[in-house]
Amino acid sequence: MLTEKDYCDLDASHELWVMGLEPEAYYDGPLILLYEAQKFLREEKKLIVLVSFDFCPITSEIVYNWVIVVNGNTAKKSSYTYDYFEESLSEGIKEAVKILKGE
Repeated sequence: MLTEKDYCDLDASHELWVMGLEPEAYYDGPLILLYEAQKFLREEKKLIVLVSFDFCPITSEIVYNWVIVVNGNTAKKSSYTYDYFEESLSEGIKEAVKILKGE
């Protein structure tokens, strides 16, 4: 897991800040909570980052993955599963930023 308060990494936080999201705090740059980033992307950029879960029969544990939805259509899905919800959401947000930047 990331931290007690789960923040986007510094690169994603900076990109979201450039796009207009005002951060909660600064530490060598803007620090943006995953929740704030997800809400900003949904409300301001009309890009939804969803996290879903699945049961892995090999390990008998829950795994998570992300999907990005734009205009009701799936824009991108994770090809990797994550052990933690926050980790999956963080990666989905990074991919959403790439989409918005045209990468």
